[in-house]
Amino acid sequence: MIKKLPESDGIYIGGGFPEILSAALEKNLTMKTTIKKLAEDCAPIYAECGGLMYLTKSIDYGNKKFKMIGLFDADTKMTKKMKLNYTKGKIVLKNSITNKTHELHGHEFHYSELDSVSPDSKFAYELDVGLGIKNQKMD
Repeated sequence: MIKKLPESDGIYIGGGFPEILSAALEKNLTMKTTIKKLAEDCAPIYAECGGLMYLTKSIDYGNKKFKMIGLFDADTKMTKKMKLNYTKGKIVLKNSITNKTHELHGHEFHYSELDSVSPDSKFAYELDVGLGIKNQKMD
């Protein structure tokens, strides 16, 4: 497991299954602190699926709750039911991937959901088809 990041102007955290490595991710304080500092310094951070789970306050998995980075005011909860959808929507806020608003097509595949999403959360994507994070919205 990587203990720290090389110098960078931003990071991309891909998908995966962080729930399986939750205990190790929770203990890697150097990485958590580094990513949190990058966010505080306004470096762009783009995370998808498992990466997003890592940026929440915690991952609830196997009757245990593991502390994650806490950049997003939400907790990740693993479910028994798979969510598999084609998605269609639009980008509504400029973000680190694009500075234009336009339509998108993609898919969702996950066994997790975000719990306790702050009501004042801002989302970059609005979905016409698919579930998203909350109320057919994604960040």
